[in-house]
Amino acid sequence: MSGSNEWQKILRGILLLIALHGIAFVIAVAIGLLIYALITIVPSRSDTQALFILLNGYTSLAFMVIGIGISQMFYVIPVIFVLLLDRRYATIKGIIIGAVLTLLFNIAGVTLFFSWTLPSLQVGR
Repeated sequence: MSGSNEWQKILRGILLLIALHGIAFVIAVAIGLLIYALITIVPSRSDTQALFILLNGYTSLAFMVIGIGISQMFYVIPVIFVLLLDRRYATIKGIIIGAVLTLLFNIAGVTLFFSWTLPSLQVGR
């Protein structure tokens, strides 16, 4: 296998992972809209207010930021197993490279999010 052909397959794996991220984003938005619709339709407000606060506070925003790193595990691992059965090792390399880059960007984003939103703790005052 030539080096150029392998790099093309690695790039194809990275692009496949980007497409999978896009599909996961669309599914997450659809689930979020469904939950929001269910909250607004249910007539009893005491239970739904607690659920609404839980879903829309800083906690849920943090979970959305962290979510891509956690949720990609559920679709990357099965895709890697399917590609292992087809012996498409260069594409697997691309998916793993993309997943690691996603994880690194996710860690950086979470770190920035928490450094901007959490108050600084002052020790000794």
